[in-house]
Amino acid sequence: MYLPPDCLRNAVFFVKELKPSVAVFIKYEFWYNYLTELKRANVPVIFISVLFRPAQPFFKWYGGWFRKRLKKIDHFFVQDKASYDLAKGIGIDQLTVSGDTRFDRVADILAGKSGNKEVEAFCAGHKVLVAGSTWPPDEEVLTAIVDRFPDLKIIIAPHEVKEERIRQVQETLAITSARYTTDEPASWTGKRMLIIDTIGVLSSIYRYADIAYIGGAFGAGLHNIQEPAVNGMPVIFGPGYHKFREAVDLVQLGGAFSINSRQELASVTEALLHDPEKYRKACAVNKDYMLENTGATMKIMEGLSRLLPEK
Repeated sequence: MYLPPDCLRNAVFFVKELKPSVAVFIKYEFWYNYLTELKRANVPVIFISVLFRPAQPFFKWYGGWFRKRLKKIDHFFVQDKASYDLAKGIGIDQLTVSGDTRFDRVADILAGKSGNKEVEAFCAGHKVLVAGSTWPPDEEVLTAIVDRFPDLKIIIAPHEVKEERIRQVQETLAITSARYTTDEPASWTGKRMLIIDTIGVLSSIYRYADIAYIGGAFGAGLHNIQEPAVNGMPVIFGPGYHKFREAVDLVQLGGAFSINSRQELASVTEALLHDPEKYRKACAVNKDYMLENTGATMKIMEGLSRLLPEK
């Protein structure tokens, strides 16, 4: 069920008909008509996993109208100290640093996912790069490793799994390939690339990777790097990652690597495959970082129990 668009008519109808006892919004969902009507009805409004940035209108000279709306929110559970400080700086005091619930989700996925014997057989005896949520610019960059590392196997999951995108992946990378849904697993082992042409299985496949490449950062924005990182492997992506706190942190710590070109991808891959200490450090950094940042869900639930009135 999706919240109807944020117009006054929808907001009035929603609050009147559903009569919510509490409203919880996630991250950036500042739906101002809904927020106004919820407060008019004395419904507690909580935001969780909020990540504030200086570029947002709340922190600009013209942001007075937006700041007034924020101050009417009952409580913010923010992801980090930087968000806390930004909000404090504009007079918002109803704050708790709780972390990001996505870390808990991927940790649960790691604990709950079973293996895949067919994928394991495809990978056996080879170093493996898993490329997740790729777009055409990512696939162009990935061509750099095809000839440079002939023994490296590639598992690729394009962001879109339409037929034309699958054909585009095959044509761009131009190596022997099998498709996850249409080719018999017994035929996979003789191929260099396995194309994940369906959704819902990628998170269970990262465990077979030695290196992960995550798409999106040559376009609108980086896709999820937490799933490969929690499996404890180096992660590579393009230049558009600065809006993602975990990507910024892991680049600084040496667990993730941002590249701008085919040549840089080849260079980073070469270093990770042939420098055991660099590789070991990246694996440890990512695994430790992900596990150290779990626990946000419990903090939020405990906070909600204190903030909300008992029934």
